[in-house]
Amino acid sequence: MTDALLLKKYIEAFYIFDDRKVIVGRPKRGILAKMSFYLLSVFNTVENVPKDMWETDTVDNGTISWNVIECKSSENDLAVLEDKLNAKLPYLYRLLIMNYRFWKANLDTHRLLANPTGLGFNGLLQQIFADKSIYPNLLKNGFIQFAWLGELYDPVCFNLNEKIEDDCQIVSIDHETLMSEGKIEKKVLAQSYRNLVSDTIIAVEKFKKQENKNSV
Repeated sequence: MTDALLLKKYIEAFYIFDDRKVIVGRPKRGILAKMSFYLLSVFNTVENVPKDMWETDTVDNGTISWNVIECKSSENDLAVLEDKLNAKLPYLYRLLIMNYRFWKANLDTHRLLANPTGLGFNGLLQQIFADKSIYPNLLKNGFIQFAWLGELYDPVCFNLNEKIEDDCQIVSIDHETLMSEGKIEKKVLAQSYRNLVSDTIIAVEKFKKQENKNSV
């Protein structure tokens, strides 16, 4: 299977495992609509999703669905990103972010940091550097966050200390130990990013087969 086809199948998981609905902070007029939006926002973060990623121009009580956008980013933009991270990212992840723009896709085992449309990879960098209590220790110890562990706050990272040719080991980091003690307590999720993508695709195929059985 080519890398391009592999990523297309990976992108399919964005639409199967994630409902892609987010709050954008624009409730309709009227007291009831505003109350509904308030109740939603109590339990969910208001997101600044670029409008060109919205599935439609219609906002339903402050929520929208986002779409994956296919677009080619420049090698120069990638070089700027990797220079700021002081690291070379796994080849398959580089292909993903250079060819697709997406919001925070929940893929069951991992929840990707968004790679939104906009200038270069500034949106992605802002998320990597968002939590000052986490990212300095991660980068210092050779870990670059690219996702969260499901619905948890544990960062999922590229472990640059365990490289495999143009790829590297994927680990989750216990955020409580990291924040309270500054120590890295990791758990291996996959031996490479390619393996993580392949495992996600296998999970999609299993889900589709089960859906077909249920519909019979």
